[in-house]
Amino acid sequence: MTGVLAAALAAYGTFLLFTSLALGWRGLGPGPRADAPRRPRLLHRTREWMTQAGLGRVALGEFVVVLAVVFVLGAAIALVLFGGPVPALVTGIFAASFPLAAYRQRRTSAAP
Repeated sequence: MTGVLAAALAAYGTFLLFTSLALGWRGLGPGPRADAPRRPRLLHRTREWMTQAGLGRVALGEFVVVLAVVFVLGAAIALVLFGGPVPALVTGIFAASFPLAAYRQRRTSAAP
């Protein structure tokens, strides 16, 4: 019974974190407050970051696909080289950080 309660609390905590970050909901209720704005904050911040990086015309889905492809390629190469899933996962995450770093460098170098 304790395990079921712990799992339910963990699931609700995950729900609260997701709705807070992705949808901008605040509080412990199952939905937003009636006076809360309905625009997703995470999407808005991501869009703003991409515009500052000079990627205003790049679709968010395209950006995510690029990160996913670089992650899969890096993880596949690491899996062949190291033969284990943990080094492949770490290398894939590291490889996916390269487009983010390139965009961040573009943004800082373009700033006056």
